[in-house]
Amino acid sequence: EWTIANASPGGAAKIQEYPEAFFAARLRGQTRVLQTHPKLAGLEAVASMTYSGSYPVSRLDINDPGLVGSSLMQLYGFSAYKVNDMETSARPAISF
Repeated sequence: EWTIANASPGGAAKIQEYPEAFFAARLRGQTRVLQTHPKLAGLEAVASMTYSGSYPVSRLDINDPGLVGSSLMQLYGFSAYKVNDMETSARPAISF
């Protein structure tokens, strides 16, 4: 689910979903979608995720004993929002 805030007088946040766009992790021959409730049939979700962070950095801790076992899996995201600079603001960065 992607949320785009629209500050115009015409309304509130606009929400658009892209079920075919997702991250997945494959470890030890097992694959999980980094979602807790996938909207596409046949995809296996992670057990849970914990979010932490504040702008401009976000972190997801992936909690799935069947996938990661005793390993720790984290996803870090960074977004550089610059006023009136759509090209720079549209470049997110992700690292595992």
